Amino acid sequence: MIGDPNASRLGFSLIEVIAAVVLVTILTGGAAGYYAQTMRETRISIVEHDLKLLRRQVRLQRLRSPYAPLRSIEDLEEVQADSRIDPWGEPYVFQLDLMGIPRFVMSSGPDRVIDPPGRAGPDDLVEPLDPPPPKIHKVYTDEPPVDPLQNPRCLPDGSMAPSPRTESTT
Repeated sequence: MIGDPNASRLGFSLIEVIAAVVLVTILTGGAAGYYAQTMRETRISIVEHDLKLLRRQVRLQRLRSPYAPLRSIEDLEEVQADSRIDPWGEPYVFQLDLMGIPRFVMSSGPDRVIDPPGRAGPDDLVEPLDPPPPKIHKVYTDEPPVDPLQNPRCLPDGSMAPSPRTESTT
């Protein structure tokens, strides 16, 4: 078997091994980049869904008890503990206005920092909240309610027509 031409091809040459390693490295690097981008997009879509859910929960809470204070996510009754944390492990927060009313619900985003505190930065994800219902102030008077059937001066909208003036002729 000394003169056999296939006897020298029992393994791979160094160049073939290096080419295979380079090819595997390139394919793995491309797949890792694609995987990281897909994970980032998935986390962002999860946050967008959670923020819309929290917006609905705030709306529902305000319908049930319109004047109950909402200062943090913990004030919402029907939000499970696991949906109070974004995919990056940080809690969702309300951005309050000067009156202490939540106007936005937000996530800190991939950098895990709300830039600057209380304001949305370029990577923060924000969902606006509906304003709370206005407080209704009833006006109470000592006058009894006007029955339009009993009073001919009562207009259809409930207001009173001006009283007819009698002119005196002298």
